[in-house]
Amino acid sequence: MFGRRYGISLELRLKLFSSRSSFIGFFLKKLSAALFKRQKMESNLVNFTELQPLMDNWTAIVQVIEKQKVQVSRNGKRYQKLVFVDSQGQTAQALIYAGDIMFFRKYFEPYRRYYVSNARIQNVLPRYSTYPNECSWTIDNSTLVQEIDEVDPPLIPNVFNFADYDSVYQHIDTTDEIDLIGIAIHVHPKAIRGGTPTRDIILTDHMSHPMVLTLWGEHESEEGQDIADMIHTQPVVAALRVRVTSYHAMHLSTKFSSSILINPPIQQANDLRNWCSHNQEEITRFIAERTYGDRLKLLPVPDDDRVITISDLTAVVEARPYWIRGIPKLLDRSQKLWYHSCPHCYKYIRARPDCEITCTSCYQRIRLTPRCRLTVQISDMSGAITLDLSGDDAEQLLPFCISDIQKQEQQGNVQYATIADFIKQKNLVCLVKKSNTIHSSRSSEKYNAIVAHINNATAEENYVISKYITNYKATASTWAAAQEEHSKKNVTDMAENMAIEKVDSIMEGETQSKGVDQLSPSNTEDKKKKAAVAAAPMKLRVNPTKKHRT
Repeated sequence: MFGRRYGISLELRLKLFSSRSSFIGFFLKKLSAALFKRQKMESNLVNFTELQPLMDNWTAIVQVIEKQKVQVSRNGKRYQKLVFVDSQGQTAQALIYAGDIMFFRKYFEPYRRYYVSNARIQNVLPRYSTYPNECSWTIDNSTLVQEIDEVDPPLIPNVFNFADYDSVYQHIDTTDEIDLIGIAIHVHPKAIRGGTPTRDIILTDHMSHPMVLTLWGEHESEEGQDIADMIHTQPVVAALRVRVTSYHAMHLSTKFSSSILINPPIQQANDLRNWCSHNQEEITRFIAERTYGDRLKLLPVPDDDRVITISDLTAVVEARPYWIRGIPKLLDRSQKLWYHSCPHCYKYIRARPDCEITCTSCYQRIRLTPRCRLTVQISDMSGAITLDLSGDDAEQLLPFCISDIQKQEQQGNVQYATIADFIKQKNLVCLVKKSNTIHSSRSSEKYNAIVAHINNATAEENYVISKYITNYKATASTWAAAQEEHSKKNVTDMAENMAIEKVDSIMEGETQSKGVDQLSPSNTEDKKKKAAVAAAPMKLRVNPTKKHRT
C-alpha cells in the first residue's frame, strides 16, 4: 500500500523489510544475550562472607555506601577506596588504583547497586577486620561491573554506629573518629582558614541538640556546596570518621579520609525527616536564637552519673575530657586577668590593639579584643586541682567586667580580695581536659576548662557535695540522709556547747570557793572531759528518725 502510493518498487520494499527484520533480530539478540548474562551472573551470586582469595567465577550484588576521595599512598601511588554492603548487612572495602580510577569514574555512585564479578580478593588482617574471614577487593579494568537498573535503591542495612549527641564530648581533642547523623538546618557562608576553604553546617538530632560540623577542603567544595544548594529542603547529613575539637567549646571537623553522606537511604534518616516535619516551629526558633552558638547549649549540665570526683580525675592516665564538680578558689592574687586575642579564633597575639592585623591562625583581618582568663583551684572533698578558665567561663566568676579590671590595673589597685570572696561563693560543674606542659624544665599536669556551669548551691547542697563524692549521685534518699546527718551534727554541737557552759558555771563556783583565779592546763583538760560526759545523755535523747531544724 505504502509502496504503491509513493511509487516504491517491489524490490525496494523487500530491502526495507529485510533491513527492518535485521534490526529487530539484532535487538532481540542483544536483549537475549543481556538476559542470559544476567541470569548467569545471578546463578553465581555469593554473599561477602563466602568470598575467599583466588576464588573464580563469582558475582556479588553490592550497594555502595562510600566513594571516598582519591588519595596518595606513601609510595606515591594514587588509590580510591570504596565501601560496599550486601543484603545480609556485611560490609567490604574495595580499592581502585592509578589509571583504573578514571576507567570507573562513572561507576559506583553512592547508594546505587551493582553486579561485581571476579574482583581480586585478599584476606584482611584480623586486627583490621570487622567480621571473621573478611576480605578486601581490588577492582581493575578486567573486573566486570554492571549497574542494576532500578528507580530507587533499597534501604541500606543498619551498618552504621552513630554516636549519641550527649556523648560526643568524650572525644574532644582526642584521636578518636566518630560517626554522626543529623538534620542540616543552617549553612554558613564559605570561609577561608589558612588558605583552605571551610564551611560550617549546623546539625540537630531528634532531641534538638545542636552540633556544628566544619567541612574542610574538598568536602567544602563538593558536599558543602551541595548541602548549601538544598538547605531549604533540610537534608539529612551523615558525617563519617570526623574529629571532635574544643574549638568554640565543641565542633566536629572533617579529615581528608572523612565521608559526608547526603540523604542516605537508611532508616535513621527516615526517622529524622519525620521528626523534622513535625517540629518546624522549634527548628525556626532554634535558628533565629542561634542556639548552636551558645557553649552552654552545646555542652549542657550532665547527668549526675557522668560526673566524677577530682581524685578519680587525677588518677586517670588518658588525656580525655571529664565532668567534675567543686568549689573554686582564686590562686595567685597577682595574676593577669585578661589578654589580647583574635575575636574569631581566640588566639593570643602580642600586638597593639588599635591596629588592624591579619590573624596568624584564622587569617582574618581583625582588631584585637581583650579576653578574660583566670586560674583557680577547684576542690571537692576528695582532692583539688589547678584549673585554667578563659572567655565567658572565666568572666562569669568575676564581680567586675574586663574594662573595670583594666581601669583598676591602670590605678595599680586590682581588687583581688573582692574577686576572691566572689569566686569562693560559686559552685562549678566543669568539663575539663588534662594536658601535659613543661614549666621550668619539669613536666607538670595542667587542666583546662572546656566549659563551666555555675551552680549556686545552698549551704545544705555544699555539705552534700563535700560529704557524698561518689559521682555526686543526688538521689532523694541520699539528700534526705545527708540533711538528717547535717541536722544531727548541729544538735550534737548545740548539746556540747550547753554542756560546756554548764561545766563552766560549776567550775567557776569551785574556783571561787577555792580562791583560785585561773584554771591550770590540766584542769582545762578535765573541763573538756566533764563536758563530754555531760553532753552524752543529751546525745542519747536525739531521735535518729526525726528530722530537726537546723
